[in-house]
Amino acid sequence: MVFLFLGGCSVLGLDDPFNSNSGRYDQPNWATDDTADGDTGDTADGGGDAGAPELTNLLLAWTEYPNIGTVLEFTADYTDEGDDIVGGICYIDLFNGSEYIDSYEYEVVEDPAGEGEVCSAVGGALQFAFQELDETQAGSVGLEVKDGSGNVSATYDVSTLD
Repeated sequence: MVFLFLGGCSVLGLDDPFNSNSGRYDQPNWATDDTADGDTGDTADGGGDAGAPELTNLLLAWTEYPNIGTVLEFTADYTDEGDDIVGGICYIDLFNGSEYIDSYEYEVVEDPAGEGEVCSAVGGALQFAFQELDETQAGSVGLEVKDGSGNVSATYDVSTLD
């Protein structure tokens, strides 16, 4: 599996995207203990720090990229009270069908060109994508975003079935 960034829609060359720095954790809930349980589709579960980034208009979809193939593409509009989402971290739990794939920590960057594994925050939208997944299965992600001040968002769960 190779991570794509959406800014230029190109594959980022990674020799080993699942190395020991992949950010894998055994605990899929990245937020503070005040996060409520329950799947709310394209909205956040409860919780999240005051002043933390908030996501709206979440969309996870299988998208065809020329010369790359089908990718699982995530986009969401965001607001961040401290306006410091760039420099923060996206915590992503990735699933393909019912199979847990891995957990990732990606830096939030404004210009993803040549950055490696990143979430791009461009024009008020947060974006990332993965390729080499089975597009006949549902794709889903659990996501939390920590801004540069350390404020952690609520937990967002979104699926291609939403």
